[in-house]
Amino acid sequence: MSGSLLLTGGLVAGVYCLTRGNALGWGSTTTVTLAALAIALLVFFMVWQFRTTHPLFDVSMMKKSGFAGAAIVSIQEPHS
Repeated sequence: MSGSLLLTGGLVAGVYCLTRGNALGWGSTTTVTLAALAIALLVFFMVWQFRTTHPLFDVSMMKKSGFAGAAIVSIQEPHS
């Protein structure tokens, strides 16, 4: 199983959960299962990234304060 499959599966499950959660109900079995699946796949993706020799996302970059700070700032919503 490759990291790209774990990442894609986790993102698809998460987006589908968020887009259908309101219609299905946030406590429905489908929504809760999709949320759990998304979290599990994304956690396994991160574990995979720590263990593989050629990661898709180099987690060691997050240890560099400049990169980590820029990544956090870049996802912040701008204030109007």
